[in-house]
Amino acid sequence: MNTAISFDAADLDTETPIGIDVATREFLRAKFRYSNDKIHHCVCPNQDAFELFLKYANNDGVEPQQCISINPQNFEFHDVSIFFRYDPAIIKNALARKNFNKNLYSIVGIAHACASLGINNLIGRYIGAPIYPWDALICPSKSIRSVIQSLLKTHQDMLYSQFGIKAECPIQLPIIPIGVDTQKFDNNKNLGRRAAIRNILGMSDDTIVILYVGRLNFISKSNLLPLALSAKEVATKTNKKIELLFYGYFADKLNEEAFYETLNTVCPEISFYLVKNGDKRFPDGVWACADIFCSMSDNIQESFGITPLEAMASSIPVLVSDWDGYRETVKNGIDGFTIPTYMPPPGNGKDIADLYHREKISYGDYLGATSQSTVIDIVQLTQKLSVLVSNKDLRLKMGNLGKLRMQKEYDWCHIISAYETLWLELEKERQTSLDKSSTVVPSDYKKAHPDPFFIFREFATCSIDLSGKISLSITDWEQTLKRIGLKMSLILPTTLMPLDDLPILLGEIEKQETTPIKILIERLPVYDSIKLLRTIAWLAKIGICRYIP
Repeated sequence: MNTAISFDAADLDTETPIGIDVATREFLRAKFRYSNDKIHHCVCPNQDAFELFLKYANNDGVEPQQCISINPQNFEFHDVSIFFRYDPAIIKNALARKNFNKNLYSIVGIAHACASLGINNLIGRYIGAPIYPWDALICPSKSIRSVIQSLLKTHQDMLYSQFGIKAECPIQLPIIPIGVDTQKFDNNKNLGRRAAIRNILGMSDDTIVILYVGRLNFISKSNLLPLALSAKEVATKTNKKIELLFYGYFADKLNEEAFYETLNTVCPEISFYLVKNGDKRFPDGVWACADIFCSMSDNIQESFGITPLEAMASSIPVLVSDWDGYRETVKNGIDGFTIPTYMPPPGNGKDIADLYHREKISYGDYLGATSQSTVIDIVQLTQKLSVLVSNKDLRLKMGNLGKLRMQKEYDWCHIISAYETLWLELEKERQTSLDKSSTVVPSDYKKAHPDPFFIFREFATCSIDLSGKISLSITDWEQTLKRIGLKMSLILPTTLMPLDDLPILLGEIEKQETTPIKILIERLPVYDSIKLLRTIAWLAKIGICRYIP
């Protein structure tokens, strides 16, 4: 059985890497090292692309004669059983295959970030496309599979509602996570490397270093405000010397300004360091000097999250949000802690989706508006961070357990094996399947560009319940205004209640120690209930209030 890989020759940018590019490159390396394929077929757009493919192959001990380039204009692929591309854009390949024989080979894609309008439309086009049960779209997490299933169902319902057509897409949606090269991170336990990095950065040996790795983008990746708030409180309570280390890069000036403003305003007592990707002083990154890894992802753009795997492969205990793929890779209380997350329930984001669909707001605004009302439980984060900061033995134990689990479950040798098991299952299905007719049960019509709080409902720990309670965390109005004024605090105010009326809402919350959200909404009937709920969630997100499920 031969597999052909779609390879477009996009070399990895070491200074501004994107997670999907890193994962794609690492997948190819792993395939060369662990695949049972004796011959490596690739579909390249030109000779330059094939030359880069050969270079990568040579780096991992594969001889040039073991690599075969296939003309991308020839989709007949007689010697190939599986055609694999590292994205979900498989429709054009399915259409090309149909010109020859639908049973000629299987087509497999992989789902990554699923929030954009383009991906929404692309998945919708799966309905009615020549896609069969021997084809697959690999999902790196259960949450991403839920998103794909919801998108397919939404488009199925739309077709039935408008045209009375009952249709479904028989594509398989297996879950296979992204892998990690655990050997690459073995030396990050080396005390000499730890001391060397700390010496370069000017950190003392007794400092507790909390590390974040990734793009520094509060609109489309992760808002650092919860980490800053918790770090300040933990440093005060434990009397430990805590320093924050960020390894990444800024997408633009706004994110850079917001980064420095937040840290200098919220936790000025805590030293922080920024090491940019590609810094030649740290060819292997700065993992070795960290005591704790922390990443509070709160964005629907996230599809899996590879950095917690790399942290665990480096024997570092991890503190992550209970969010999408993070939830499935970190074992709460064993190799780290997962912090609860909350988002408004389905039905509270239709206007946001509509604005994005009508191009009234940008993709970044859409992501930001959703993230703006997605809550990280700051109290829980503070408690768990305090536990790790105060207990070196626990940090070492969790770090070692994380490393062991990465070796046993997430090393690329296991992931490539899972891919090849899928290839065999698809091959069996392709050889034996007959045309099957199926129908779907009609359900209520939904827009083709639905509410993000519906589509991504399984990303968070749970939806915000109206019976849940809200309490005030900051009672000083000057501090409240300062917090709201941070660039990182507010992204798209038009999706919230009028901010000029915020004192009215805070006054209602202040009347009692805790107030059910339902009661708050009933007390303020003059305001749009959806925007009011999103505002309450936003206040909890930025630490002015606390949501209590």
